[in-house]
Amino acid sequence: MGNGTNVGKGFTPRAFIIGIICVLFLSIATPYCDLVLRSTWIGSTFLPIGAISIFVGLILVLNTILKAMKLGLNTSELLLIYCMMIFGAGIPSFGLSVLLIPNMSAPFYLANATNKWNNFLQYVPKWLAPQDKDAIRYLYEGLPDGASMSMPALIRQIPWKPWIKPLFFWSILVAGIYLAMFSLVVILRKQWVENEKLVFPTATLPVEMVTVEQGTPSFLPSFFKNKIMWIFFAIPAVIYSLQGLHYYFPAIPQITLFLDLGQYLKDKPWNAMKYMWIRVYFVAVGFVFLLPLQLAFSLWFFYFFFQLQSVTGSLMGFPMPEMAGYPCRAFAGYQMAGATLTFAVLSFWGMRGHLKDIFAKVFKNDPKVDDSNEPASYKFAVFGLIAGILLIAVWGMMAGVNFWLMLLVAVIYFLILVSMTRLVSEGGMYYVQQQFRPLELIIPFTGSAAIAPASITMIALFEQAFVRDIRATLMPFLMDGYKISDSMNVKKRQVTIAMVCSVVIAVVVSYAAVLAFMYKYGGVNLDNWFTQGYPGGVTSSRIADLLNRPRKPSIRDIISMIAGGGGMIFLLWMRRLFLWWPFHPLGYIMGISWPVLQLWFSIFIAWLAKVIVLKIGGIKVYRMLVPGFLGLILGEFVTIGVWALVDFFLGVKGH
Repeated sequence: MGNGTNVGKGFTPRAFIIGIICVLFLSIATPYCDLVLRSTWIGSTFLPIGAISIFVGLILVLNTILKAMKLGLNTSELLLIYCMMIFGAGIPSFGLSVLLIPNMSAPFYLANATNKWNNFLQYVPKWLAPQDKDAIRYLYEGLPDGASMSMPALIRQIPWKPWIKPLFFWSILVAGIYLAMFSLVVILRKQWVENEKLVFPTATLPVEMVTVEQGTPSFLPSFFKNKIMWIFFAIPAVIYSLQGLHYYFPAIPQITLFLDLGQYLKDKPWNAMKYMWIRVYFVAVGFVFLLPLQLAFSLWFFYFFFQLQSVTGSLMGFPMPEMAGYPCRAFAGYQMAGATLTFAVLSFWGMRGHLKDIFAKVFKNDPKVDDSNEPASYKFAVFGLIAGILLIAVWGMMAGVNFWLMLLVAVIYFLILVSMTRLVSEGGMYYVQQQFRPLELIIPFTGSAAIAPASITMIALFEQAFVRDIRATLMPFLMDGYKISDSMNVKKRQVTIAMVCSVVIAVVVSYAAVLAFMYKYGGVNLDNWFTQGYPGGVTSSRIADLLNRPRKPSIRDIISMIAGGGGMIFLLWMRRLFLWWPFHPLGYIMGISWPVLQLWFSIFIAWLAKVIVLKIGGIKVYRMLVPGFLGLILGEFVTIGVWALVDFFLGVKGH
């Protein structure tokens, strides 16, 4: 990622103010799209559609006007604004608010004599859920005349008081999680960015969008003057525009980008291959084209590796139960769990030289170790990580969970985050989701009956809000933001100040926005997945099942975890020994996860395209085409963002 001549000073008052305004807007617009419009999730990936769409508008519209007035934002200012947006982009969506608030309330609203959820709700401390039954009922049924109220009038009618205490205490947990995430990023940043020089595909596009070639002053950055970029941009733009027009005017034809191969695989053993979908996502094609061939190949190869395991199991008549709460079989989920945790642990072993420097700085104040341009001092990072994890464990203990059990859950959670963040930073997976939760990894060893009902209840609620679906969790955004800061004329600790402000604003404003939209329209009338399906059918049913039908220890699941860990060790060892080794460990981690089920065909297309380009045209043609594949990403996201705006103004829902 190159630097242009117009880098300039980054942390300026106007850039900071514009960044805050953008974060405020996204904190309101994101839950509105998720809940009310039930349309495009603009904050649910690590290259958020909302942030990218606004960024394009800032570059092409606002900054063009400012440049005409000789007041243009420089490269560093634009990138600071983008970083502030991504720091806050996921929080209003899957990153926190649209999951947490229903998680606190839906089980109480949906509990009845049939599902018997009240049997476990007794274990939820009163300080972690609203105690006003009317406040919960109106949240799901809407305030009387709420839909017709103006927003100022609605805000005055919302029963805020019952929410203050539970949101405060859940936010203490959030603070511990975010502190530990930030501390991990400080510890990992130099190793990943400077020592290993990871690709950071999701950080590439925003930097390229503002880069100006030396000696070519212009109203537009070089990226937007590249003809190849616009040709590739037009492909998803035209296709998604036709789809949007078809939704409004069915007579207009659309181009279908989906095919279910399962309809042709109905006979045994091939019907054991679940979710054999062909989908085309231009964003995935664009990102994967930037990856090394070995990694791109592995991301689709291991999808078939796990599918063929299912076929083999079917042929041999093995029982293949589902992984609880995820769309894969248990043997695959536990293999990926073993691989994920092993990869994270060995990542720390692989950076032991860097860790030695960190500890030398923390405990001996070694002057040879310079942490002055880190996001925070290494001392803050080490003790911040410890404090964050201990805060989570103490919070769990206060909520009724065994301290050591909650500590173990927290450690597993952060090992998951390390591996998933690596998938974003190195693997270009703008959308990740592991296929297991910490509790599922503990039960095979102990059985669920050995865990107290209060511990099961509160761990499950914690996992559902923060662990089950981490597609917009904060840590990868932090890593990308600090990588982008290398292209800015700004100190990383100034970026940290901007980050803290963005996160605090996003948390507070999105809490209020989610509550406002639910009280206005009623949760039962909003996106069912967020308001009922996720916190009810997935979370509450899981808790009830664990309490009513205790699981025994499972040697089969333990063996699957050991196999996954052993497989990861083998892959890392072979990769270290042989340069020609074609299988990348990250492919095994992603395996047959939900993102790969969606993206495998697009990954395959990108890999095949890169193989052909390098074989026929060589590295010169590849570099010439990189802006084009970035154009695929931009074309899809911008077009989807435009249609989200159209849906908003026309009041169309479910598009």
